Amino acid sequence: IICNNKADSLGGAIFCNNSSPLFINNTIVNNQSLKGGAIYCTAISNPVFENCILWGNSANDGDQVYLYDEPSDPTFNYCDVEGGSAAFQTNTNAFYLGTYTNNLDGDPNFLNPTSASGVNYSSLPVDWSLIPGSLCVDGGNPSGNYTGTDILGNPRVSYGVVDIGAIEYLNTGIIEMDSNYGVNI
Repeated sequence: IICNNKADSLGGAIFCNNSSPLFINNTIVNNQSLKGGAIYCTAISNPVFENCILWGNSANDGDQVYLYDEPSDPTFNYCDVEGGSAAFQTNTNAFYLGTYTNNLDGDPNFLNPTSASGVNYSSLPVDWSLIPGSLCVDGGNPSGNYTGTDILGNPRVSYGVVDIGAIEYLNTGIIEMDSNYGVNI
């Protein structure tokens, strides 16, 4: 879970510079920056996001994703991205040509999220669990290779399906935010 961070310039949650990391079952929410509230990519960066939630992030340019150069084209599979790929913003010399498949654009419906983006909204307690009826429940890639449990110890795959986001919908868990040390579970 990457939440309620603030970058003074680029990439409120993730800044990719000539890198292509793999992100599986992440919840990237309520982060803030000038460009790329959630993700900023430059210098031929092609990260892969699978079963991830990008929601509530804010920026002057590219609330969820900002692409600086043309060769930077992240992949999104089975994610819930606010605004979809049409909302990605780019530098004037770039456009998005990455793979974007089986994604959603609907409120993930968290149990008890922070009220807004940025460090001023890191209230206690916070719970990024999905509520019943969330589009993210059972919405993940059914053929992925996953760890045995989520960050709360819940089974990651249940009845052959996986959720989108960091916490599987089985049991709710309280996550406390500590502005000095990050997430305490």
